[in-house]
Parts: sequence; structure tokens; C-alpha cells
Amino acid sequence: LDPPAALHTLDALVQGGIHDQLGGGFHAYSTDERWVVPHFEKRAAEQAALIAAFARAAAATGEPRYAATARRIIAYAECRLALDGGGWAASEAADVGAWDDGSLYTWSIDEARAVLPADELAAAQPYFDLYGRGELHSDPTRNVLFIAASPDQVARELGRDPADVRAALARARDKLLAARADRPQPTVDATPYAGVFAKLARAYLEAETALGVVQDRERAILALERLDAARAADGGIPHRLDDPSSLRWLLDHAELGLAALRAWEATGDRAHLAVAQGLADHLLARFWHPDGGFTSQPIGAGGHDRPFRDGEDGPGPSANAVTGALLHGLATHTSEAHYADRARALVAALLPLASGAGIDGAGLIYLRRVVGIGQ
Repeated sequence: LDPPAALHTLDALVQGGIHDQLGGGFHAYSTDERWVVPHFEKRAAEQAALIAAFARAAAATGEPRYAATARRIIAYAECRLALDGGGWAASEAADVGAWDDGSLYTWSIDEARAVLPADELAAAQPYFDLYGRGELHSDPTRNVLFIAASPDQVARELGRDPADVRAALARARDKLLAARADRPQPTVDATPYAGVFAKLARAYLEAETALGVVQDRERAILALERLDAARAADGGIPHRLDDPSSLRWLLDHAELGLAALRAWEATGDRAHLAVAQGLADHLLARFWHPDGGFTSQPIGAGGHDRPFRDGEDGPGPSANAVTGALLHGLATHTSEAHYADRARALVAALLPLASGAGIDGAGLIYLRRVVGIGQ
């Protein structure tokens, strides 16, 4: 990994319209090459990945802007996605109706003018590129908020003191967000997916370690307890916690195992290590393929899909890459050598199957380096 490139990417994400500049959190993806116009859906899985990324960047660099972004994503997740009893909803919809396109998040200049006094509007316009013609493809009068200039650049352009501009921008943000709260809100998909719970729990624990906020640990542990309570007698976990008969997926088990392992590292409570070990043993017994690697569902399961061995990454690492990371972590924390042996066998079996072993196999390529087998 090239650290300057990684940090440049994080900075670009923060400045773009893919980042909710008022409410925190990130939209699902960008529809343009500038990362300005997003698909406005907010998915819990992406929030988890970005919490961890910004927390690690904060720990590695000491830069407060990365810590602040991680905290804002967590604040968004707690505000819009947190579920009673622990855990988080799966996503927040992009729109509020069939013909809507980001009406919650976008602004016409007249709407902004109705909310902001002249001094705040004057600062917000060059900062957010908030003018008469906006960026939204379906309605060019609507502006997607993104950071087009730094506060210092705005101050020079307006001939104002930088501290005054920063204060004006902070007030403008608060007022725009308060006005936005009165608009119709997108629906939240409150389905309790096991993998989503586990990903966010692990991300919260990453943030707790990097940023030192104990509440993050408490929320993560509560979610893990709810996940553990949903496990079946055979040690497996359903894809949906509200449906014990739902399919059993490799990735859900691996994500929960990694989250439990992270909880063990954060708390020293061996109960979490036991959960991680139990899940890994369950996967080795029920999901291990005779030719190496793990199948997507238990071997012999009657799911809607024939179980397959997944070695190609999607928006996140492949299920086998995540499972391999769990095995490697357990090999590091226990004296059980067979976990490391299976991780190496997994990489040897599946890496050649990933598309050209290029970016689609990045998770396995990284795992190969971690487990120490030949290049």
C-alpha cells in the first residue's frame, strides 16, 4: 500500500459530494469522475469500512481531520442506523419517492438564500460551489454540496479574516442541517443482517482503539452479544437475525469471527476469543472444500445458490479473504497451528482462480503476504 496515495484518496472522499457535508456519513458511490454527484443511498457496510480507514489514518498520522471524519461517520450511524437492543440497520434509502433524486441532500440557491444570512451565504457559496447552476444531472438548479475551496481560500477571495470565515461556515452548516431535518426523510432498511452488525462492531472497536472513545466499545460489544445470542445450536448464524431459517453465509460467520477477535484484543475477555475460535471451527467443519478454501454456504446446504468458492473481491474483500484473515488472527493469538495451515492452503487453492490475480483478488494477494507463502 502506498501511504500518500491512501491518504490522498481519503482526503478526496472527504471533500467530495460522496461525503454528506452536513450530516456526516458517506453515500454509496459516485456517478461522476470527480466524486461530486453520488448515488445518495447510505449503506452501513460502507460506513464500517470508512470508519476503520479514517481511524487507522488518524492513528498513523496524528492528523485530527481523520479522527474528526471517523467520529462524524459514527455519529451518523448512531443517529440514523442504530437499532434498539443493539446493532445497526442495513441502509438508508437514496430518495424519498419514486421520482425523487436526492431532494434531501441538494440545494437550490434560493433554498440556501432563505436559510442563511448574507455573511454566511457569502462564505458558503465559494466553499460549497453553491451557485445558480448545480451539479445534479436530473435538475441543474440543484447543488450537491462538496468542498470546492478551503476556508483560507474563501477568506482571501472575500477579503475576510480566516477565523471569521470558519465561524461563518460552521454556523451555515448548522442552519442548513437544521433546515434539512424538516424535509421528508428517506426510509431506513432496519433488517438486522449479521454481516452488517459484525462489520460495524469491528469498525467501532478500531475507532475505540485509535480515538479512545469508550462508548464505541460499548456499542460494539452490545451488537456482538446480540449476534452471539442469535447463533444456532450447531454454532452457525443466520444471515438475518430476525429469521432463524435464513441462509447461512460464509462471509457473515467470518465477519463475526473477526469482530469477536477484535473484541478480544480490545478487552482481554477470553469469551470473545472463544466465540472467534468456535466460529472458525464451525467453518472448517461445515464450509471447507476438499480442494481447499471455503464454500459460500455449508457443503450440502439446500440454499437458492449452489455453494461456490468465492475468491474475488467485490466492494469489500472476498469471503475467503476475510475467513483467511480470521484463521491467521487465531493462529497469532493461540497455539493452534492448524489455523495457519488452513489459511495457507486457502490462498494456494483460490488465488489462481481470482481474475488474473489482479485487483479482483487483492484480498487474497494481501493475505498471501500476511501468511508468508511464496510470491
